Amino acid sequence: MGTNVVVVGTQWGDEGKGKIVDWLTENAGVVARFQGGHNAGHTFAAYTPGYGQELARGGRYDGIGRAFGRPRPATGYSADLKALLNLGGGVAGPAGGGVLAPWGDDPALHARVAELRAAGERVVWQLPGDEQDNHGCDRRLVERNGTWELDTE
Repeated sequence: MGTNVVVVGTQWGDEGKGKIVDWLTENAGVVARFQGGHNAGHTFAAYTPGYGQELARGGRYDGIGRAFGRPRPATGYSADLKALLNLGGGVAGPAGGGVLAPWGDDPALHARVAELRAAGERVVWQLPGDEQDNHGCDRRLVERNGTWELDTE
């Protein structure tokens, strides 16, 4: 098990914490940041070497909704799943790949996807703007004459 390092500061403002953390993180596998006091908007972010953006972030956000006239605290987090998959080498899909289905509101399309999934197929919805990646699928659902058919990639 590796060594964990925690940098704790007790003052607001610049007491040099950032410079110490920068120096310590040169060889770190994961860096997490935490800010705040008791119910004061705790936040965190997780980083990894070689990737210049946070992979996950979240915390407690006081006053969410103030712009809409009803401020209240909220908690939550987000993770960049695509970046995590890419950094981790991706996920091997099941043998035979899967079926890529275009996103849409056609009831016949949704029925065909449900049918394929009930038969044990892995079906991935391809959302608008994500046309570059086939997500490990070797077949695609295409509409021909009003029916949704499988087409090989």
